Amino acid sequence: HEHNYERMYDVAPWFNEHRPWLSGITTQSTTNPPATIYIITGDAGNRENHETFQRDQPNRTAFRTDAYGYSRMSIYNTSHLYWEQVECDASQDPAVERQVIDSFWLVQHHHGPFNNTSSN
Repeated sequence: HEHNYERMYDVAPWFNEHRPWLSGITTQSTTNPPATIYIITGDAGNRENHETFQRDQPNRTAFRTDAYGYSRMSIYNTSHLYWEQVECDASQDPAVERQVIDSFWLVQHHHGPFNNTSSN
């Protein structure tokens, strides 16, 4: 497993048979996204040290880092969520330590299942 942080945009089903790790299609939207937004936040640190990403960042990824940190989520109301990623890694740039390195508003006015937008 990886000890990294990665925030993706909305990712709807779509299979890339030539490069499967690039599967999924996105509108890069955080306001009424048409598919699920995924966030992997597993970078609290470990004894194996940092684990760098092995592949280039795909267009479905909004932000990623291997610096240690933690996440904060604030729910403002039924349609607005605010997300922050805070770096707390002493081995990285001291100017960034304890600073928000990624943030976004997720606004979803319509709740319920997504429309079927996949095409295979």
